[in-house]
Amino acid sequence: MIFNSKNDKIYRSSYHIQLKFNYKLMKHTYLLLILTLCLAGSNLHAQDDSAMQENTVSDTLCYIQSDSAAFLNSSYGNNRLGGNKINFIDSNIVFKVIGQTNNLFKVQLSNERYAFIPKEVSKIFEQEKYEFRPALTSSFNVVNAGETDIVNFTLSEKKPYIVYETTDPHKIVVQIFGAYLNSVWLTHYLDLESVKNVDIKQTASDVVEMEIALKHNTAWGYDISYNNSTLSIKIKHTPDFSLKGMTIGLDAGHGGSASGAISRNGDKEKELNMSMIYMLKKMLEAKGAKIVLSRDGDMDVSMQQRKEIFRDNNIDLLISVHCNAGGHVAHGTSAYYKYLPYRPLAENILSKILEIDGINNFGLIGNFNFSLNAPTQYPNVLVETLFLSNESDLAKITEPAFQKRMMGKVVKGLESYLKYCKKEESKINK
Repeated sequence: MIFNSKNDKIYRSSYHIQLKFNYKLMKHTYLLLILTLCLAGSNLHAQDDSAMQENTVSDTLCYIQSDSAAFLNSSYGNNRLGGNKINFIDSNIVFKVIGQTNNLFKVQLSNERYAFIPKEVSKIFEQEKYEFRPALTSSFNVVNAGETDIVNFTLSEKKPYIVYETTDPHKIVVQIFGAYLNSVWLTHYLDLESVKNVDIKQTASDVVEMEIALKHNTAWGYDISYNNSTLSIKIKHTPDFSLKGMTIGLDAGHGGSASGAISRNGDKEKELNMSMIYMLKKMLEAKGAKIVLSRDGDMDVSMQQRKEIFRDNNIDLLISVHCNAGGHVAHGTSAYYKYLPYRPLAENILSKILEIDGINNFGLIGNFNFSLNAPTQYPNVLVETLFLSNESDLAKITEPAFQKRMMGKVVKGLESYLKYCKKEESKINK
């Protein structure tokens, strides 16, 4: 979500006490009362100021550049998974800063829209005599590059963008901010496999929108980045709908100094995750899949490093395995995705796991802000197996035989997902 900067303001409440009295008759009594209330009010405001300080957007004006791990947030809100991410953005894009909190820059995207960027993934841009102005669009083409169709769109300089994928109709939408449309022809080649057609238009005075209509009903990932000032959207072709020959990323949650949840018996989540991932690896390799691990032992691997491992190995899809925790009452299995096109993967895996007797359905959760659900380059799912904080769940998930049974259901879920994709693709020609 992007907000209207003209209407968005942050207000604070204040307390006002109006006292009506006969000043001449009750002077000393009310002076004492006023003094007491003022002191109490001062204390309340001091507490309020402390609580609000982190999320207060203060005025400022400068320029920043995004770095290689940068992303846009929709608000200054925060929780244990971070603020709501809109999408990742490429490096070295210049933004005008119009406000900031303790850890976020509020940046102007266009005349009417803004977003937030964490300070840790940006840097102050100090180029002398820089003139912040709209970019002009120019050449445009769509080509088949072998494993992907690539939409190339050239601008006079890099500008920020928001990108999202819809399922009905299936398309990718790219909004480019601070841009004027100056392209007068769009070149499509006839051998395209993923892209049906592309349309581009000026949707606001300084916003250009590109709609990429897709040929297929299922989504297998896309990547967006700049090559100099040319914005390229690489859209994957559909694979063969078989585990044989597929490259699958497997992530064992936590590791090294990050133990994850720990049960009352001392069972560590990181060790259970690793055990299940190796079981899953063996089963998938027996089906002919190539496996890429984010970690192969008890080691520290950052979320950024994990994403780089999977990106560099060009995986087809990702499964991250964790154990849950959260009080002794909560129990069961859940599956998580961020983007709607990847929901079927999570849904099929969860459905198969729930075939195991005695497993509670803890939910299918979308728009999840987990870091490994954020990439758009491949379908991905987070599987939270069972709760280490629940006695019944703990007794199951610590048994190797049960772990093996659950990972077998994950494989069945993957096979069910591939059958679903094949069925969806068969509808295209009907």
